[in-house]
Amino acid sequence: MGAKKGLGGRIPHPQIPHLLLEHVRVLRLFALLFLFSLLVLYAVFRSARFQDLLRRRAETLLAEALKRKVTIGGFDLALVPPAFLVKDVAVANDPRGLAGSCFAAEEVSLRGIPQITANRIDLPKVRLIGPRVVLEVFGDGTNNFSSIAEALPKGDGGGKDVRIREAILQNGTIRFREWKAKLDVILTDAALTARSGRFSKTTRVSLGCRHARLKLDEGDVLDLDIGVDLVLSPGRVRFRGIRLRGEEFAIDGIGGIDDLTRPEVNILARARMRGEDLDRYFGAGVPLSGPVSAVASVRVPPGGGFRIRGKFEIGEGGRFGPFPMTGEGSIRVDPDGLLAHVAHADYAGGKLEALVQLGRLKGPPLPVRVAVSGTGIDFERFFSDLGLPGTGLMARADLDMTLTFGPGGAAHADGSGMIRLAPAPGVLSAVRGRHALPVSGGGALFVKDGSIRFPRVPFVTAGGLRATLDGTLRIGTWEPDWELTIEAPDLAEAERLASNFYPAIQGEPLSPPLKLGGSGRLVATLERSFSDPRISGRLEASPFVLHGVPFGETTADFLVDRRVLTLQPLEARDGGGRLVASGRVEWGGDLKGEYRLTGFTTETERWPVERIFSFLTLDLPITGLVSGSLPLGGVTPRVVGEGDLVFEGTSMWGQSFDRVEGRLGFESDRLRFSGVRGVLGSGTARLDGFFRYADDGFEVEAGAEALPVERLGAFAEGAPDSRAGSRDRSPDGERSTFRSST
Repeated sequence: MGAKKGLGGRIPHPQIPHLLLEHVRVLRLFALLFLFSLLVLYAVFRSARFQDLLRRRAETLLAEALKRKVTIGGFDLALVPPAFLVKDVAVANDPRGLAGSCFAAEEVSLRGIPQITANRIDLPKVRLIGPRVVLEVFGDGTNNFSSIAEALPKGDGGGKDVRIREAILQNGTIRFREWKAKLDVILTDAALTARSGRFSKTTRVSLGCRHARLKLDEGDVLDLDIGVDLVLSPGRVRFRGIRLRGEEFAIDGIGGIDDLTRPEVNILARARMRGEDLDRYFGAGVPLSGPVSAVASVRVPPGGGFRIRGKFEIGEGGRFGPFPMTGEGSIRVDPDGLLAHVAHADYAGGKLEALVQLGRLKGPPLPVRVAVSGTGIDFERFFSDLGLPGTGLMARADLDMTLTFGPGGAAHADGSGMIRLAPAPGVLSAVRGRHALPVSGGGALFVKDGSIRFPRVPFVTAGGLRATLDGTLRIGTWEPDWELTIEAPDLAEAERLASNFYPAIQGEPLSPPLKLGGSGRLVATLERSFSDPRISGRLEASPFVLHGVPFGETTADFLVDRRVLTLQPLEARDGGGRLVASGRVEWGGDLKGEYRLTGFTTETERWPVERIFSFLTLDLPITGLVSGSLPLGGVTPRVVGEGDLVFEGTSMWGQSFDRVEGRLGFESDRLRFSGVRGVLGSGTARLDGFFRYADDGFEVEAGAEALPVERLGAFAEGAPDSRAGSRDRSPDGERSTFRSST
């Protein structure tokens, strides 16, 4: 011990021989004091009073600097690993914008130990958790951060270089609103990572967002996934990849800003979408649907504005309204509007060219102007796309049309145009079994409030049928409100037209066939839809033949609605006779070539009764001129109804009479005679009984008085020696009995 004291305390430390033991002890003491001081400072920093003072002072300083209210929830300090945290920070928004804050975050943290030199501040890591950023561009061009930027102190350059080696944003919400264009974009669940090497001059940034919503004006909300990869270098930004994904919607782009001192954005992008999205999301009002792809360059010059130049393609499955087509063209977009040139489109075997101009892009992108020119369009295919396949109208159409529309889209467009038809003889209908009817004609068209107006446009078929079309066709719903005037020198041509249009409408052949004859004029209105029309009008024909039955000079007011013809009424005159028929006649479906009569009545004056039986598909050996009223109902030939009728110059089952009158009734399977009285010369005969259709069976009770024997025909066979009697014939045999009469 004495020796050690003699050294004066200059004893080397056993583990650190170049330091004396006394020095080591002093260093330990100062280390303990430093650690204790840090703990004391940490405790003071964490104290509620200091936190409150620091929070209020920081809020005051920031509010004065930014000219906005700033709130801070508190501060925290972590020692291992070292980190400084600011919690629940928020900066109030511009009073002109949305209520709330323009920036808020659950936590802003600076992690690691900053390295500070005379001209550089190096921050290892900055992290934002739950940030909410709202950027709004107002109508005057300023934004909600403009006043903050103006309030910040301005330097004269030469300041410190602040570098962040790693920045992380987690669970962020970013909202962008452009008030003038009514554009609203919201990014939720956004994440951002930015990294830079310690001595690197470039920073790589990746932004990902699983839920992004875009809404332009009154359009639907567009839901997207967003991914952006970019590289920041001194004075330059490069977009390595821009990815936007939605439901059947995709945009990929690359580009960048070459000089940040004069920032000009250049992006090359490819877009794939569906045409209906243009109206659904952006309110364009253009009735385009199906796959659309485009490649375009986007340029935003330093002075503002933008320029988009590119090409687009309408792929297989594309449609303009109900009309399928494919095509390609170019597009130009700038702040003044949009101009799309469809340089080449294929439709119905013809070619189309179109120009589409949008007058403005901000707000609803309106007005829209469309100019269309088409050549060689298959006219039958045009009707097929409207829901009428196989009309047989064989022609090639040339079309020129201009449309202008604003709010409401093409359904409220105005414009004008011209259609010209050149007949296509020798070309078969696209539907097997339809008559090919070459047709020519055309004329001017006008469009008012979305309705295409046909001002008495003429058409002529090769068979001589002349038609004039007047009325409207509604764009969008394609509902017709037409008046057709048809002049047919030969109604057989009209039947060929009807036998094409009927199956095109009903989806089944016209049965039974009309078997039209004569010449006539038809004025009809067609409304509701092509696939389910309501047709009413008036027919004037002479000599008119229907189902092979002559009607002479005929007029008819009619209504056709879903395979039901309502006569209101039909009046025919021929050879001094007259027939008036009214009521409903139904055909098609399960009737299989027959008719169903409902409320059907015939009123006749000296009309050939065999024509009525022939029309009703009844094979009865009765001829002559009939007068009277007969109501009928049921399905032919088993119609029911009865009436008091008078026959002149008639023959029944081979027996002629000068006049027959009585009650004639149709039952389901037979024709019944009740109180029928026949006059033959100076004699008379009475008939009661029935005739059965299925087997020609009959039962007749007959009486005669003073009939001239020389004029007896069929009666003479069953009544020898001037006797009258009865005969009952059935499938089982024949029985005849005779009773004498005076």
